[in-house]
Amino acid sequence: MAREFVPGFQIVVGSLGRPKTSALDNIRLLADLELVKRSNPRADGRPMSDAKAAVKLTQELPYRKRWGHLTPQAVQNRLSQVRDPQCNPLATLWQADGEVGALARQIFIGVFDIPKDAGQSGD
Repeated sequence: MAREFVPGFQIVVGSLGRPKTSALDNIRLLADLELVKRSNPRADGRPMSDAKAAVKLTQELPYRKRWGHLTPQAVQNRLSQVRDPQCNPLATLWQADGEVGALARQIFIGVFDIPKDAGQSGD
């Protein structure tokens, strides 16, 4: 009888916890981060930091449409998992040395690149 009237006694079927992230979403984050870093070089020639790129991903168009639901800190937290081959099998390709890695990064970036005029209107 308690199961019928008391919510705490009811059994809920389904998955609990944080939603799972697909391997493609993980690579999309790496590709977008790389694109932001490439399009915003520092004056001294060093790459932009992950922290600054995370801010741009969450606040600036066109990436805000993909990552604006996250805080910059949440993006940085996800990056540690995204770069871990045990959590993200595609990370091995992304991190590969030589021509294989360069080609994999170019392919992933090309697949997930957002056209520069996307998101400029309607926001």
